Amino acid sequence: MIMKNNKKGAAHIEIIISFVIFIGFLMFLFATLNPIKEIRIDESIFESVKYNIENHLDLKTKISYVSIKLEETPSDCFIINNIAELENCDVGLIVKNADGIEVGSSFTGQFNIKNSGDFYTIYCSKEISNTLPCSDGTPVNYKLGIIKKEDAVSISKLKTEIFDKYKNKDDYETMKQTLGIPARNDFGLRFKDGKDNVVYDGTEFEALKKIPVATKVSSKSYSVKILYPDANIKNVIMNILIW
Repeated sequence: MIMKNNKKGAAHIEIIISFVIFIGFLMFLFATLNPIKEIRIDESIFESVKYNIENHLDLKTKISYVSIKLEETPSDCFIINNIAELENCDVGLIVKNADGIEVGSSFTGQFNIKNSGDFYTIYCSKEISNTLPCSDGTPVNYKLGIIKKEDAVSISKLKTEIFDKYKNKDDYETMKQTLGIPARNDFGLRFKDGKDNVVYDGTEFEALKKIPVATKVSSKSYSVKILYPDANIKNVIMNILIW
């Protein structure tokens, strides 16, 4: 009877030892052949991508603008003298009224603006273009507000230089080098306006390759100013993904 109990006890111990060895073997395999591809991403890579998008891909542009208030009722089109501090008005000009609606305008060494109230904002940048003409007119008296200048990323250039080229293999590899992304890594970009992706010219701003299954993705988000061709400036979230 005692012999039988000893045999049963020994059998139980053997089972426990075998189980412990099996678990240990599985843990060894998991540690050695980790099924999750985990590559540590240096924090500086994200900073490099942001900096190069804003500075080395010719995406950043300047916009200068000023508000004016008329002191008299103008004719159909009126003239504002040239404002030297406003840059590139001869290349890109948009004028909006107090409601933020674009009005006819042109620049011929002076601003020709179509009458639409007594308050206007004049925007000048290489990356904007007016759609409503206005030429000739009569000079008027006005009060000039504070001239402001901002840097922003041009959304039209963002489309052509990032999102269109992302789809091309050769352009993609060149872009990785320009952005400072190591050859072993891949990357993607999302631009969010709130919860939704930014959409421009029918394109949803998400450049994202198919990510292999079980691949660890590192990401970081930044606030970026985006300039639209209608002179609208938006603060959006740029999400950089690297794996």
